[in-house]
Amino acid sequence: MVNPCGNGAELRLQIPPGSLASGGETTGPHGRHDRGRDVIKKAGLIGGLSGPVLAGAMAFGAAAESLNLYGNAGLIEMPVARPMPDGTVSTTIAGFDGVERVTVDFQLAPRVGASFRYATLSGFDGSNTERTDQQLDLKFVLARETETLPALALGIRDLIGSGANAGEYLVASKTVAPGLTLTGGLGWGRLGSDRAFDNPIGGTRSQATGGADRFNLDLFQGDGVGVFGGLEWRAPRGGWVIKAEYSSDAYATEAAHGARDIASPWNFGIEKQLFKGLDAGIYYLNGSDIGFRLSFTADPNRANAPQDFLPGPAPLKARAMPVDRSTGWAAAPGIQAKVFDALGKALAPEGIIVDGGAITGTHIDIAIINRKMNRMPKAIGRTARVLALALPPSVETFDITLIEDRIPTTTVAVNRSDLERLDTTFAAVPESWRLFARSNALPLPEAAWQRAAYPAFSYALAPRVPFGLAGDGLSFDVILDASATYRVSRSLSFSGTVTQSLLGGFEDTTTAAGPLPQVRSNFAEFQSNGPQVERLTGEYVTKLAPHLYARASFGMLERMYGGISSELLWKDTTSPFAYGIELNYAKQRDPDALLGFGDYETWSGHGSLYWESARNGISAQLDAGRYLAGDWGATVTLGRRFSNGWEVAGYVTKTDADTSASDGAFDKGIRLTIPLQWTTPFATRRAVTVPFSDFTRDDGARLNIGNRLYPILRDSDEKRLGDNWEAFWQ
Repeated sequence: MVNPCGNGAELRLQIPPGSLASGGETTGPHGRHDRGRDVIKKAGLIGGLSGPVLAGAMAFGAAAESLNLYGNAGLIEMPVARPMPDGTVSTTIAGFDGVERVTVDFQLAPRVGASFRYATLSGFDGSNTERTDQQLDLKFVLARETETLPALALGIRDLIGSGANAGEYLVASKTVAPGLTLTGGLGWGRLGSDRAFDNPIGGTRSQATGGADRFNLDLFQGDGVGVFGGLEWRAPRGGWVIKAEYSSDAYATEAAHGARDIASPWNFGIEKQLFKGLDAGIYYLNGSDIGFRLSFTADPNRANAPQDFLPGPAPLKARAMPVDRSTGWAAAPGIQAKVFDALGKALAPEGIIVDGGAITGTHIDIAIINRKMNRMPKAIGRTARVLALALPPSVETFDITLIEDRIPTTTVAVNRSDLERLDTTFAAVPESWRLFARSNALPLPEAAWQRAAYPAFSYALAPRVPFGLAGDGLSFDVILDASATYRVSRSLSFSGTVTQSLLGGFEDTTTAAGPLPQVRSNFAEFQSNGPQVERLTGEYVTKLAPHLYARASFGMLERMYGGISSELLWKDTTSPFAYGIELNYAKQRDPDALLGFGDYETWSGHGSLYWESARNGISAQLDAGRYLAGDWGATVTLGRRFSNGWEVAGYVTKTDADTSASDGAFDKGIRLTIPLQWTTPFATRRAVTVPFSDFTRDDGARLNIGNRLYPILRDSDEKRLGDNWEAFWQ
C-alpha cells in the first residue's frame, strides 16, 4: 500500500506485490498465451545488424511452394499456378552460365503475387559485356485447386524492365498423387520463343535488347505461343524435391548472338530444405549448363520467435460493491505530482513512461510514451490496468494519450466500469473496441503535471547493413553508427550521427553522369575509409492544431546535402487519408571537407497523399513535385503492412528528366521493414529496414530526411490500433 497524498487523503495503489515485476500471468479468455508457435532453432546472416539480423527474419518462414530460378513459385525456370501463402516474402539468389538473378518475391494478397528482380544479362548486344536489369513480375491466381480441378494462374514477367525477360503465361497445376504435382501451360513473348503454334492474337512485340527500362505492355502478342510443363515430386521425409520440366524459353536473343547454345529444352533439378525457411537447389539446364538456387523465405504472419516469452499483465480486480466514490482526496495539496510519480514508477517495468497528466476526483488524463511494446494497444491496455488497480474508486474515466517522438497523436477514452466488466468476458476485444472511443490527441489542461525530462542527452552505438542497386551491380556495406541527441525541450532537439564503414562496399560504385546535375551519380565521392559526419541537425516538431503537425530540420541533413527542410502534415487519426507538403532548400556538401559545402544548390518539395486501406494492410502514397536535380514528376508507392509491423513496399518514380543516359525512363525499387520483435522474444519497437533501390540515379532523387512526420504518426492511428486491438488485453 502506497500513500503519496499525505495530510489525511489517501490514494490507494492497489497493485499486488510483484505483479508487475514478476508478471502474474493472466488465464482469462483473452489473457492466455499461445505457446504453439515455433521456437527459433537456427539463424543465418544476410545483413541488418541494427538489431536482429535480416537473415534471422528471412530464414524461418515456411513455404508451401518451392521456388524456381526466377525466384517465383515454380518448377525450374517455368512457373506453376499455385501461389505462395498469403504475405510470404522470399529472397532468392540464383544463376547459371552468364545469368545471375536476385529476386524478392512477395505474396501481396491471397491471389496476387509480385516479384522484384535484379538480373545480370549477357549476350543481348552480341558482345561479351554484361549489363544489369531490374524487373517487376506480377502473377494472378484465377482459380484455386480443388479435388477435381487444377489451380489456374495468369502471369506477366518483366512487366516493368528492359523487356529482356518479358513474357506472359497461362498455367495450370494439379496434385495427382501424394507429393506429386503436374504443371502445364502456354507462354507468350520470351516464354513463347520455343514456338509450338501460331499466336491467334498476332501483333508485334517490342524487341528485347536488355536496354533501358520501360513498361512492356505488348502483352500476349508475337508470332508464336509456346507450350511448357513439368512435374514436381516432394519426398515424404527429408525435405527433398525432384523436378523435371519442358521449357518454352529458347533463349532466342542470346542464341542469335552466339551467347547461348540450347541443346535441349528439358531441365532437371533436385532441391533440399536445409532448415525451415532456407532451401537450395541444383539444376541441369539446356542440356549443358549447371545452375543453382538459394532461397530464404519468411511468413510475416508467423513470428520467428515466441511472442509470449514476457510477463503477462497485472491481474485486474473489479472494485468491490458498494464502493465509496467520494472525491475529497483530489483536493489534497500536491496531489498531481504524487499521483503521477507513483504511476510512473508502477508503469516503468512495462517500458511505459508517464510524460504528463491531470487528475480530478472522477477523471484522469495521462500521456504515455511506449518505449518497448511493438503493438500500441498493448501499452494502452497495460496502462489502463495499472490505473484501474491503483486509483481511488471515484475515478471512472481514463483518457490515455499516446506520445510519439514528442508528438501527442491519439487519445483512447477508457471507461473503468466497462474495463472491469469486460475483463471476464469472451467478447472483450470487439466490445472494448466499440466502447472505448478514439480521437485526435486531447490537449492536457493548463494545470497539468509534466514530466521534468528536459534538457536531456542520449546516445547510441549500433551497426547497420545498407543495400543498394547501382549501374555496376548490387552493393552492400557494414556501417557502424554513433549517434547522440540533446533535447532542449519537447519540441526542439539537436542530434548528430558519425559513421564508419567497415567493408567499404560503396566506394567503387560508379554510375555514368547524364544530362542532369550530379545529385546522386557522384555518390561514390562521398564514401571514404575514415569517419564521416552523416547528419548534424537541429529539429523542431510540434502539433499546431488537432489534425495539423509541423517539422523543421536544419543543418547537415544527410551525407550528401545540408540545408533546411520544412513539413506540414494534416492527419486525422480516425481517417484513412492524410495530406502533407514538404519544402526544402539543399546545398550539396563538399565530399573532401568534414562540414564544408560545394557549389550545387537547389530547391525541392512535394505534396503528398497517404491512404491506408481497410483490407489486408494495403497502403498507398503519392508524392508529386520537384526533385533534387530540378526535374518535376511523381512517385507512387504501394505497400502492405502487417499488424506486427512487417512491411513490404514498392515504388515507381517518373519525372520530366532526360533519362537517355540512365537505366530507363523511370526509377523503381522495393523496401522491406522487419520488426525486431518478430525475430526475438524480447519486447522492442525497433525495426530494420532494407531498401533495394538504385541510389545513384540523378532523376527522381529526394533528400534522405531522417524524421518525416507520417511514419511517426501512422503507428497510433485508428486503423493501426484496430489491427492490433486484441493486444489491449494481453
